[in-house]
Amino acid sequence: MNKAEVSESEVRDVPSKNRQQPGMLRQRLTELAACERARFHMPGHKGRGTFEPEISLDFTEVPGSDNLHAPGEIIRDVQDKLAHIYGARSSFMLTGGTTAGIIAAMMCLCPKGSSLLVPANAHRSVYAGLAFGGIKPVFYRPLETEGGAVVTGELAGRLLDEHPEVRGILVVSPDYSGCLSELEEIARAAHERGRRMITDEAHGAHLRFAGIPDACACGSDFTVQSTHKTLSALTQSSLMHLADPADQTRMQKLLAMIESSSPSYLQMMSIEEAADEAVECGAEVFGNIADRRAEYAAAQTGGEAFYLVDPAERFDSSKWLFRTADGYRDEKILRDRFGIVPEAVYPTEILMMTGIRTTAEDLDLLCEAAEYLNEIHAGEKPASGQKERPMPEDRSTGAENANQQKHGDELFELGLDPGEAVRAASEFVPLTGALDRISAGFVIPYPPGIPVLIPGARIGADQISAILDRIESGEQPQGIRESSDGPAVEAVAAEQP
Repeated sequence: MNKAEVSESEVRDVPSKNRQQPGMLRQRLTELAACERARFHMPGHKGRGTFEPEISLDFTEVPGSDNLHAPGEIIRDVQDKLAHIYGARSSFMLTGGTTAGIIAAMMCLCPKGSSLLVPANAHRSVYAGLAFGGIKPVFYRPLETEGGAVVTGELAGRLLDEHPEVRGILVVSPDYSGCLSELEEIARAAHERGRRMITDEAHGAHLRFAGIPDACACGSDFTVQSTHKTLSALTQSSLMHLADPADQTRMQKLLAMIESSSPSYLQMMSIEEAADEAVECGAEVFGNIADRRAEYAAAQTGGEAFYLVDPAERFDSSKWLFRTADGYRDEKILRDRFGIVPEAVYPTEILMMTGIRTTAEDLDLLCEAAEYLNEIHAGEKPASGQKERPMPEDRSTGAENANQQKHGDELFELGLDPGEAVRAASEFVPLTGALDRISAGFVIPYPPGIPVLIPGARIGADQISAILDRIESGEQPQGIRESSDGPAVEAVAAEQP
């Protein structure tokens, strides 16, 4: 037979032969799944449940399947249903995650060259929105509490009064550890002044089912939620909710430009079914989690070595933040002895994230593990003070402490527009020699993805020190590269082509 000739049977055999050997990534994920008894990290389905994507349902835009970017049939009906569930005027399924939604919301609200109030605990997607949209940031620092970062209506009103040039305010609520801002008061403060509000509610798609008013209920103009973090949708599946139908046409156009032209129908299916599941059993599941958390917190004496933080302010009970003397040590014990994998580990804190498919048995195991850690570390004192959240270093030289209502450009001293910095020629330079250089990229601890350095920011001594401290403590922030002269950061090149 000619080498160029292949029989029909050989062609048919190729796919079946390939399927017999699982890929490297599938093998690794299968191994990880086998080691986990309880997942206290996202996604919210926790690796269990009834959603089983079938390859036969992985569709494209054909007659009958509709089109996400020009919905007129079944996708329109699903999005109308989701808007009804969440109390929005209109809703959009997002297959590019909350990242795509945040960028679209910012560009929908802010014309090029306009300004927006941006919090210090903003996700990296916000900085992408600044760069893509040519939007000028006015940075502000939320109030730091024992449990996390919050924004009050009073702070929002004052910021809006002091910055009449901004189009509105962006708020992150819940924050990564579960603290809730005063969304209704913030929305009122914005609307009374003729401004608008964007809420990054990535961690709050479950709130209304847990009996907590979400951003839609509180009057947010643009609300973006991750249905995969606490609900059961597939990873990268999110929702955008609008309060004003006048924004719908512009939003549809922006999402069609930002997201893929080949959106995943499996993701869209999972979004709808996650919302249906939340309607059916969300109140019971999240109510049980809240009750169990309250019961555990009430039983604490205050002398625990592995201590569940119980904030006085409003917070989301689906998050369990533990404080300890050594987070990395205790994480290893949790993983090796109990098969518990947390959402995030810091030098003195461990964050556990529950979801709609967290079971009573999962919580039993977590409480058993916490009791064990308290036994073996008896007499040891956990770290005290505020949460070690990854926040940008304050560039101001004033004497205000972290609890005061700071705001302004001191959070990042911009030496170049973020968009220009991203597009500029760059080079990696040792951190120890980067003082006063202009950053060309991000430095981001993961999770949760809050930058400590952004494109366009002037690199200061405090930031260099903070990044080196994180590396020394065992973190590996994204954006740092090893070099012969130690950790290096991407900076705008001195000479541009």
